[in-house]
Amino acid sequence: MSSLPFPTRPARLDHACTKDQRPFLGAILVRRGRVTQMQLAAALDEVERTGRRLGDILLERGWLYESEFAEALAEQNGVEYVDIAARSVDPTVASKLPREFAEYFRCVPVRMTSSGAMLVAVADPADVDLEVMRIIVRTDVEIGVGELSAIRSAWPHCP
Repeated sequence: MSSLPFPTRPARLDHACTKDQRPFLGAILVRRGRVTQMQLAAALDEVERTGRRLGDILLERGWLYESEFAEALAEQNGVEYVDIAARSVDPTVASKLPREFAEYFRCVPVRMTSSGAMLVAVADPADVDLEVMRIIVRTDVEIGVGELSAIRSAWPHCP
């Protein structure tokens, strides 16, 4: 049971299927030459058998680098890829999101954008409730996708 003060929703089981017009994550990875059709088929079989996420399986098997996965997930969702290692997190901005929420949403605030919105790097856009995020940080929020390991490394900036 979550200790968070709002209702939670179950996580998506995989990134292989979409109900909207977004391209399939697997198709993006194959088109980019990051995985082969055979690797994708094997991973999708495991998704069906286990209910685990496609990206987690591809990463675990070593068929994909975390940055390649994040870039493809950003493309699928039509958002910016945020390379936290190349562009550091602004500690003042990161401090606006309590660490409990950062860990729950698997995200970290990175910087303020030119439009005045807070850019938040997320491991998976499907895991973030933007309305709740806006309420917590009390400003407009834009999301981008970053590597989970880099996001976790930045959590010490969150109070």
